[in-house]
Parts: sequence; structure tokens; C-alpha cells
Amino acid sequence: MFSALEQKYCAGLAVVDGRVEAARVEANLGSPARTPAPGVYADSVEPVIEAGLAQLIKIDGGELIEGVSFHPTPGHSLDHAAILLQSKGERAVFGGDVLHHPLEVYRPELVSVFCEFPEFARRSRQWLLAYVAETGAMYFSSHFPATSAGRIVRHNGQYKCQFS
Repeated sequence: MFSALEQKYCAGLAVVDGRVEAARVEANLGSPARTPAPGVYADSVEPVIEAGLAQLIKIDGGELIEGVSFHPTPGHSLDHAAILLQSKGERAVFGGDVLHHPLEVYRPELVSVFCEFPEFARRSRQWLLAYVAETGAMYFSSHFPATSAGRIVRHNGQYKCQFS
């Protein structure tokens, strides 16, 4: 499963056509500070679509299957999403590219050089940090060194990592 809007945008970048502008207008994020690395879509996404293995979805926070929802976290990319899982009173968040390094937990205003829409990346990071701290959700990172699972808490007005 991945974003239908993101797919439209990236497919348009790959062939340079009107889909790029249409996706940008739909996302309402303005102009990107940078665009994805060339060839990524053709190398990593297009084969999945061509094999019929893609399920394109709308990123709106709604539950797609019981206990699984994709929450909008734009910034790293046009329609980036964090995956929220809920089961038996427990919550987990897979943040993808919302956080690239543990330092961003302590300094959420920092932005990776890979974020296409920096201001939205900051907003998404602030939302994610507040959500996991307030709900006690387990956080799973895609990029942190060593362990990638833990909790993020708020203490004295600042977020802190509590990873095993």
C-alpha cells in the first residue's frame, strides 16, 4: 500500500508531464525545495506497480483495515505517511522518513537535506513527536542507528528518546 497522490507525482517526475503540477496542486504544499533523486521511481516503484502488487490508497488517517491507518506526514515527500497500528489497547507508529536521526527528537526544527518540503517536514515531525509522547505509542524508526524501537517522552518541555 502506498499513496495514490505520491505515485501520481513521482510518475509525473519520471516522464516530466502534467501529473507533477496536478499532484502539487492537490497536495497544496507549494513548490518543493528539492525533488526526489532521479531514477528512484523507475527502479523501486514502477516494477511493483507493473507486477500488479501495488494498492494505491488515499492518505487521510482513516482506518484501511482493522487497526491500521496511514496518517498524513507530508514534508519528506509530497504525500508521506506514518503508519499507525492499534491492537488490544496498544499503539505503534512507524514514522518512515519523519525522523532521520535521533537528534531531530531533541531539535525538531532541523530538516534533512532529503526533505522536499522543509516547512511541512517540521510540522509533521512536531505532530509525530506530540502524538507518540501523548499516547505512549511505541515508535519505530527507519533510520536510527542501533535499535529502531522505543518510546519518545516529553520532559521539562523537551522530547527525549527512551530506546532499548
